[in-house]
Amino acid sequence: MTEISEGDPQAAAKRLDFIKGIPMVELLPESVDLADFLVRQVPFPGKAEIDALHIAIACVNEFDIILTWNFKHIANASLQIRLTSLVESKGFRLPTICTPEILLI
Repeated sequence: MTEISEGDPQAAAKRLDFIKGIPMVELLPESVDLADFLVRQVPFPGKAEIDALHIAIACVNEFDIILTWNFKHIANASLQIRLTSLVESKGFRLPTICTPEILLI
């Protein structure tokens, strides 16, 4: 919610309107712990720590898929290999990470 609320006010309003009715997941302590671990191990650049949190939330909540256009820190094949082993070392499974276009193929 914080991230999509930022930036151009009109664009933010459209994003917030678009997600109305979509259930939100709770930010669990396990997600924060896993994100902190990923940031220390990968490491993500400071500005990309939110990307680590997105990944951790998906892992802890057992999502099947993460859809993203973020090729630098999330939909990055070489990073996904590393993330898989790190996430599994903490007892979680890394969801499939892909772009919306790939999902629709």
